[in-house]
Amino acid sequence: MDSQPPVIEADAPEVALPMSSSDLFAELLGMHAVKSEDGDYVVQMEVGHEHTNGMGVAHGGAVFSLVDAAAALAAFARPGAYLSINSSINFHRTANLGDVLTARARGRHTGRRLSSIAVDVTCDDRLIATASVQLLAHDIPAAQRAIE
Repeated sequence: MDSQPPVIEADAPEVALPMSSSDLFAELLGMHAVKSEDGDYVVQMEVGHEHTNGMGVAHGGAVFSLVDAAAALAAFARPGAYLSINSSINFHRTANLGDVLTARARGRHTGRRLSSIAVDVTCDDRLIATASVQLLAHDIPAAQRAIE
C-alpha cells in the first residue's frame, strides 16, 4: 500500500479539502477523496495489512470508516456543521488485501436539521457494502464549549 498522505485530485471540489488538511484518521487509514463526474462524493482506500481482520479480509470497521468519510464529504458540501446520529451498514461481500475500495456518497434527503446520505462501497464492479447515514445540523462551537 502507498504510504503517501491522501491527495486530492486537482479538479476535486473544495469541500474535499478538509480530508487532506485535518482528517488525521482518514489520513492514517490511507483514504483519499476523488472527484466524481456525477456529483457524488467519492473516497477511496486500498486494503492493506493494517485494514485486515484475523481472517485476512478487510475489517468491517475499516470499511465502515470509509463509509463515514464519504458521508462526511457529502454532508459538508452544505454550509454548517453536522454530526452523525445514526448509521447502518450491510456487508454484501468481503474485500481482500490489495483491493481498492470506493465509497460513493449521495444525499437522499436534506431538511433544516436532518440529512440522510446513502453510501455504496464497491471494488471494481463488486458491491461490497451499502450504508445509510443520518446527520444532524449542529453548532460545533457550542458542543466544544460544553466539553470544556
